[in-house]
Parts: sequence; C-alpha cells; structure tokens
Amino acid sequence: MVFWIILLALLLIYPTDKKGICIYFFVIVGTISAIRYNIGYDYANYVDVIEGNYMYDITYDRLEVIPKILIWLTKMTGHTQSFFVMTSYAIIGIMAYYIYKNSGNKKLSIMLFMSVPLFFWSSLSIVRQLLAVCIGLLMMMSIYEGKIKKALIFYVLAVLSHNSAYVLILAFLAKKIDVSSKIYLVIYIASFTLFSVFYGLILKYGEIFIFERALLYVEMNEELKGNTSLWILFNLIYIAMYFVIKIKSLGPQSKYYYTLFYIGVILFNVFSPVAVLAGRLSLYFLVVIITLLPNVIIVRFKQTRRLVNMLVYIVGIVLYVYTLHLATSSYEKGITVKDPYCPYKTVLTL
Repeated sequence: MVFWIILLALLLIYPTDKKGICIYFFVIVGTISAIRYNIGYDYANYVDVIEGNYMYDITYDRLEVIPKILIWLTKMTGHTQSFFVMTSYAIIGIMAYYIYKNSGNKKLSIMLFMSVPLFFWSSLSIVRQLLAVCIGLLMMMSIYEGKIKKALIFYVLAVLSHNSAYVLILAFLAKKIDVSSKIYLVIYIASFTLFSVFYGLILKYGEIFIFERALLYVEMNEELKGNTSLWILFNLIYIAMYFVIKIKSLGPQSKYYYTLFYIGVILFNVFSPVAVLAGRLSLYFLVVIITLLPNVIIVRFKQTRRLVNMLVYIVGIVLYVYTLHLATSSYEKGITVKDPYCPYKTVLTL
C-alpha cells in the first residue's frame, strides 16, 4: 500500500500544471502499469490466453479483433509482458493526451483519474474495456470538433477493442441535445425506476446481439464491493453540479462534456441493480468528469477556487487510500481470491 501512496504523492508534488505534468504522468504511471506482475483481477486470465493455458480456445475466440492482434504481436515478441506494456502505454498515453487538451487544471484531473476506482484501478484489470474507453475519449474530442468521419473511425476502433463500446453511439447524440435543466432533472429522477423497463426488453429481445450480451450480465449478476459507494459518489457529484452550475452558462465544450457525464449517471442509475453492467456501460461517459469538474470549478468558483480544489484533492486522496484498503481487507477476509493491488510486484523482480 505504501508504494501506491508514494506514487500518488509524486504526482501531486510535481511543480508544474502545464504540459510537463502530462508527460510525467504518462512516463511514471504508464511504466508502473506496464511492468506490473499479477496486479489486477484479470492479469492471470490474459496470461492464460497469451500462453495458451486453460480454456485458451474458448477465451480467445470471444475476444475482439484488436485484443487478438495485440495477443498475436505479443506472441511474436516471445514475451508475455509485451501485452501489458502495449496496453498500459496506450491507455495512459491517450488519457494524458486527453487531459492535456481538455483540462484547465491538469494536476487535479490526474488526481481524479488516479483516485476514482472505475478509472486507473480498473485499467489494471479490465484492460480491453479501458482501451476502448480511452479510444472513446478521442472519439468524443473529434465529435466536439465536428470531425465526424474521424469520430466514426475511433468509434469502430473502440468497438473492436471491447464490444460494450457500442454504447458510445450516445456520444454522437449528446452533441445534438439542447434541453432545459428541468428536463434534465425529470429524466434524472426517472432513471431510478427504469431498470424494470430495460429488463422487460432484454427478456423479449434476448436473441438480438446487444440484448443478448446484456442478458448475460444480468444472469451472472454479482455483488461488487464498493459499487454502492461509487453509485452514491457519482450521484452526489451530479446533484452538486446541477444546483451549482447553470447549464446554459457553460461554454460549448463544457456543456458537451456535462451532457456526456449526465448520460453516464443515467446509465449507472438505470442499470444499478446489475452492478457489472452498470459499471461497464456508464464508464465510457463518467470518465469525462476528470476534465469536466476542474473546468467547472474554474468557471463557477473564481473567488474560492483554491479552497474547492483543496476539498477535491482531500476527497480524492481518501478515495485512493480507501480503494487500497478495500482491496486488501476483502482479500484478508476471504471475500476475494486475491489482493489485486497490494503488494505491488513487477516482472523485473521475478
């Protein structure tokens, strides 16, 4: 646990908030992720697929095109770790670029990415989806800039990384949404009751590919430790933003990302009875909070910006440490088969 706390401390004490912090973030966090050994719940599963161990054919066949290409390249290198090197630098590199291009407070954005469990910690486990999420961010940037053909290319690449990325089609629609704050609120309140509607649809149309995958998650539903805490966190953030900011007063970029985050919260609420599905679908949109929140603070808290930033830092540090504690305590209590983050090991120590 001490190692991970030191990693966060190094990022926070970096002396500048300009381009340098994003490069530092990419090099340090990207390398730490790239050389990890048996860190994250799915690490061993990827190793089994790459090395052709237990259930190799079944697992490999269900992978998307881009992961298969990465596994093929990994086999070409003769080093199993190559898969984690490529995916780690790709995920952290795209994230660093996204933060550099969109955040008014890059250090705070990095803190949010590192501390919220669905983001950095998930990148150590659900590797394929986090790659799709990051490609989705490039797609969203292209949509905002009006580069639709480029956005469509990124959309296809995201889907070829993880099939849950089909939900990113909503990012195209988000650019067209222009409704009053009251309608936002009505839909938000309704989102807490819509799971039964969705459940009825997947039961009726379960043979359709998208509904078929959703039905699989529903049938294998499992309780995720900390999921309720995340659900509360994102809803509190949305409620706070709704009452603090005026949607119409946001600049066009922040307004677009606000809508994306709103979609993420709605998806989380609708599918909250199925923890895995809720996290998988909402993650593509919730991740934009890492740049949206710092930019909103700059606009809405001109006089108290430093104080608000400090409060966000404190909450972020608490989340970061709590995540490590939860992982370790769950393992010690026998709730999980392994501690996914502690102690940290690298391939260099084998």
